[in-house]
Amino acid sequence: MPKANPPTLQNSTNGLTKAGEKLLFALSDPENYLLSVSALCEKAKIHRTTYYNLYESEKFRDKAVDLAKAIFATSTPAVARKVAEQAVDGSTTHQRIILEATGVIQPTGMPVIAQQFNVGGKMDLEFIGEGEK
Repeated sequence: MPKANPPTLQNSTNGLTKAGEKLLFALSDPENYLLSVSALCEKAKIHRTTYYNLYESEKFRDKAVDLAKAIFATSTPAVARKVAEQAVDGSTTHQRIILEATGVIQPTGMPVIAQQFNVGGKMDLEFIGEGEK
């Protein structure tokens, strides 16, 4: 699947500190989407404490949310295309995803199972009903 281009940061960093700009830039790079906080901070060349302090700022959080929305919007077509390809290839799971997403069928409740481990390492499973529909 081709990689989506990162969203533009044009006017996105207005009013942010240099550290905020660096972190927002690092967050916009698709190569960094799955990085841990530590690895992301290393890429952005900021300290972990700075990362957490930035997220305490409403201004930074708003910019980060706007960026996340842009990333989602640019990624969605590629994901939808891949789901459609799998459905056409015969995947009933992907066919069901499309039918549920378009409202043709309603999702069914999934069984909810509680797992418990006792001290001896034995696992007990208990059916406790259906999940949300």
